Amino acid sequence: MPERFTHRRDALSGKASADQLRGHGPTISAERPALGFLSEAFVSQTGWVDRHQQLSVVGRLFPAILDGSKTSTVRWNESPILPGVMKYVSDVPPHSSVDVMVTVCTSMPLSEAAAFLGRGTEWPATVMLTGMREHYADIELTDRVDVIEHLTPQKTKDRARAGADPGCR
Repeated sequence: MPERFTHRRDALSGKASADQLRGHGPTISAERPALGFLSEAFVSQTGWVDRHQQLSVVGRLFPAILDGSKTSTVRWNESPILPGVMKYVSDVPPHSSVDVMVTVCTSMPLSEAAAFLGRGTEWPATVMLTGMREHYADIELTDRVDVIEHLTPQKTKDRARAGADPGCR
């Protein structure tokens, strides 16, 4: 079982190493963000600091993010993502975007990611590797990836409107 940080504050206060913050260590989760990575809309409503973190997503997956059926992503050797608001940007014109609240980031070997997400049956190792190689040609099953879990766009908006602590599940 991966180690989890219960607050972003733990990750940012020195309880997490630089490698862990880059996604090469235990899980970082957010019960309550210390600084937040928040969209302009959320900042304007709450006054929280905006730190802008974003990921590109292939156009064919963007509708699943919008409708809330995709609530995680597996990434390799990309910018570190921490709990807080993150912007997904479609790689297909007009490059639509949507904010989601990242709740948990977990680093693990690619070979464990499908089972971790409860999709081991539909994504056996060969299928997972083939799919990941569409995006990352040199990836191997032994490479460490970041599994990023997030709320749906609607739940993210609802929390922002309610002024709720956005990092809590």
